[in-house]
Amino acid sequence: MQKLQTYISNINKLYQTGNAREHSYRGDLQTLFNLIIDDENIIVTNEPARIRDVGAPDYSITKNSIALGYIEAKDIDKPLNSKSYKEQFDRYKNALPNLIITDYLNFLFYKNGVLTHKIAIAKIEENRIIPIEENFTAFINHIKDFTSFVSQTITSPQNLAKLMAGKAKLLEDVLEKAITSNDENNEDATFRFEKSFKTKDLKVIFKQANQYAKTLHTISNLLKENSSNDILVVSNNSTKRNLNEDLESFIEDKTTLLDADDNLQHQDLDNLILCSYSQISAMNSKYVILIDVEKTSINELEYALNIAEDTAFIIYEEDGKNIQILKEKYD
Repeated sequence: MQKLQTYISNINKLYQTGNAREHSYRGDLQTLFNLIIDDENIIVTNEPARIRDVGAPDYSITKNSIALGYIEAKDIDKPLNSKSYKEQFDRYKNALPNLIITDYLNFLFYKNGVLTHKIAIAKIEENRIIPIEENFTAFINHIKDFTSFVSQTITSPQNLAKLMAGKAKLLEDVLEKAITSNDENNEDATFRFEKSFKTKDLKVIFKQANQYAKTLHTISNLLKENSSNDILVVSNNSTKRNLNEDLESFIEDKTTLLDADDNLQHQDLDNLILCSYSQISAMNSKYVILIDVEKTSINELEYALNIAEDTAFIIYEEDGKNIQILKEKYD
C-alpha cells in the first residue's frame, strides 16, 4: 500500500502550495497507475491524441496498441457532479466503453456508460489531503479489473458485439493518430504507424473475381476443415448486410452480424463474424477475408490484415490504388 501513501503524500504537497491546478497532479496519477498495473505491455499515456467526435481524455491505457480504457481527471477543488462537466462526461460515457472519471481523490468507474464502482482513496480535512486507507485494497482491485476489461469481454462474442459500437471510435483514435501525424512528418509518421501493427510473416492470398461470389466460395472451402468462428469477413456496411442475408441460407451455421448502427440482435456465440473496417479494434481471427478494398483507407486495410493469425484473403474485382499498394507489399 506504500504506493498509494506516496501518491497521496505527493499530491498533498502540491495542494498545500495553493498554486497547483488540474495538470499539476497528472504525473503523480500516471505513476500510481503504472505501479499498480505493473505490466510492461500496458502503457498509461498522459495527454494522448484527440479522439475524433469524442474529445481528448486526459489518459489512455493501451496494451499492444489496443485501447483498454480512458481516464478523465478534473481539479481537486471542484465536485465531479458539477453541471459544467455534464456535457463532456456524457460524451465520454457514450463513446468510451471503459472509463474512469476522477478528481485525483474520488474515482468513478464506468463500463459501457454505466457507473459500476465509486471509491475515494483520500479526502480533504483542514485543508490537507489525508488517506482513506481502508479503501486502498478495493481501489487496487478496481484498477486491475479496469485494465483487464477488454480481454474479459472479448471471450464472449455476445458481449463483444455489444462492445463494438463504442470500440468503433477507439479504433478511429489509433488510425487518426497515424493519419494526422503525416501533416507534421510524413516519413516518421509512416514508420510509427507501420510499427503499431504486428510484425510477422503474414500469408496473403489475392483473388480477382466477383467479390460476392468469391467470398461465399472461400468461406465454403474454409469451412471444410475449420470452424465458422475461425473466419472473419471485413467489408463495408452495405455489402456486409447483403452478405449476411445470403450466408444464412448458404452456410449451416447462422452468422453473427456486428453493426454499430443496429441493435445487434440474433447473436450466435459459435458463428462466423462479419464486421466493417471501423469495427475491428481488439479482434483477431485465424482467417480474415477482406472485400470492398477500394472503399476504405490503406491504413484500415493494413490494420485488418494484421488481425489474421494464419491467412488473409483479399478479394477484389478490379485493380485499384489500394490493391496495387497491397500487392507491392504482400504479393
